[in-house]
Amino acid sequence: MLGLSVQNEFDIIVCDTEEWHAHAARFDFFKIIYILEGKGVVVLDDEKCDYQKDSWLLLPPGASNQFEASRKTSIFAVILDSERATGTKRLSANNSGFSKLLRQIETFFLNINFKQGKVADNPTDRRSSRQLIEQIIHEMHNRPDYFRAIIKNSVFLLIHILARNLKETSLPKDIGSQYKTDQIIRYIKAHIHDDKKLKPDHLAAKFLLTKENINEGFLVVTGGSMKEFVLRYKRDLFRSRLLSIDVDTLQTTKIATSF
Repeated sequence: MLGLSVQNEFDIIVCDTEEWHAHAARFDFFKIIYILEGKGVVVLDDEKCDYQKDSWLLLPPGASNQFEASRKTSIFAVILDSERATGTKRLSANNSGFSKLLRQIETFFLNINFKQGKVADNPTDRRSSRQLIEQIIHEMHNRPDYFRAIIKNSVFLLIHILARNLKETSLPKDIGSQYKTDQIIRYIKAHIHDDKKLKPDHLAAKFLLTKENINEGFLVVTGGSMKEFVLRYKRDLFRSRLLSIDVDTLQTTKIATSF
């Protein structure tokens, strides 16, 4: 078994399934598991799913898991404690981005239909994920200069690849909500200056959805929450207005100076 803790943000474990069963219970955090080698079935909270080499498994805090290997299985696991990461008093820009990414992964997993045991559809992403993990394991074994920084950046990139695949290959739990998300976006843009009409309760009642359904749709369509979309759209409008004011001022100045 090979393990490493990186700057109070995440832990990495490389082990076989027997070692995993002996130690995983003490990690009551969000876990990302990649199957390095092997094949079999994993039982996740009484639900069985097949896994193979290059499969991904996402385990929320408290989820039980039991591997039933038909072929000896070794795993690579990243154990994420987003509260520990975001609770650090001093966060660099990279730390802040990393913490946001951890929360996004958790939110994606909790709100959309992720198929456990899935292998990334994109062959480039499969190859890149494998290469990154092999690099991380090499750094963990040999611990050359700057190994922690290289591991941290590699995990950051690895989770970005996973996030992209979650977004591209998953559907909202309520498939119809994706169509309604487009309607909600148009409605928000039309009423962007009326905060009452932008409230989740109002939108849920108007479009006959739950607030959870609405956020599921926004996660898949926009990659973020409805609140993030509204803030981003307001910011873009503000910037656009400032640009328009600057252009009008410039034109007025040119006209005035021409007389």
